[in-house]
Amino acid sequence: MALFGVDVSRHQGSEIDWGKVRASGIDFMIARASLATTPDPTYRDNIRRARLAGIPVVGGYHFLYPASVVSPAEQARLFVRRIQNADGILTMLDVEKDRNPKTGEIFIPTIRDARAFAREFAKLTNGHTLIMYAPGWYWTGHIGNPPASDLGPLCASRYVSVEEDAEGQPIRMTPTEAFAKVRPRAWRPKHGGWTRTTLLQFTSTGKVKGYGGRIDVNAFRGTLQKLKALTGPAGLAMSALVPPVSTGPAPDPSTPPVGTTTKRFHVVVAGETLSGIAARHGFRPTAQLPAFRVMLNAFPENARFRANPGLIHPGERVRVR
Repeated sequence: MALFGVDVSRHQGSEIDWGKVRASGIDFMIARASLATTPDPTYRDNIRRARLAGIPVVGGYHFLYPASVVSPAEQARLFVRRIQNADGILTMLDVEKDRNPKTGEIFIPTIRDARAFAREFAKLTNGHTLIMYAPGWYWTGHIGNPPASDLGPLCASRYVSVEEDAEGQPIRMTPTEAFAKVRPRAWRPKHGGWTRTTLLQFTSTGKVKGYGGRIDVNAFRGTLQKLKALTGPAGLAMSALVPPVSTGPAPDPSTPPVGTTTKRFHVVVAGETLSGIAARHGFRPTAQLPAFRVMLNAFPENARFRANPGLIHPGERVRVR
């Protein structure tokens, strides 16, 4: 099962007929709310009209700029002001490079910028789920493939092939036509420590009723109920999207793993991630769970991190044995 969604910004203008978009089989939309220090002027109107048209799930995203331009925490505060209330909407951080068309300056936000934004966003929204739009080409080709799966579910981009018309222009495809070209490997990320792709942007040449140009189309493999779980607290989203380990009987959470006799805790220092801590202490991912989740689930003392893995601060203690 796949649900289809579109993402839009001021580049699509304000003339989208969301009633026709909904009738074409679109179940969710994500509109750009802000970029760096700039509010997107079409965001609130797009959200309002999409809701009126009956789009089941709506959302907003922020396009991140590096701290050399503006503080990521300040960007998070702008984003929260734009969305007003995170409850019940998808929220996403777009982490990729941008270029000033007038000066040619290139902007490369780093993992440090993404983490600073995520920390402030979590504080302001009481731990609301933050989806990370983190394309593999950017994550591995520009910022060194740092671990980030603890920040939130992954939205990856893996575009399908596109045919061209006689004039060399790409031929738009309906979501169903384009999705038929998606290969299974597109859902298996190899960057950032993520073990699964939650949202997949699979074409930028989508064709939907209600909009005359090319549009980005995303897919979510699951039910509408599971998609809506992403519009609430991070703990709720994780429990809905990550199935329990099914390789054998569930261990007693009060019993340390075999071979451990005493409790051991790791004290977090600045810049550390749960993924990095898990790797350092020998935890390995399973088919269903990333390594940091295996570590957290093993010990009841880590319950507060299981509820919100994005909230990790220097001086906190994570049980590792």
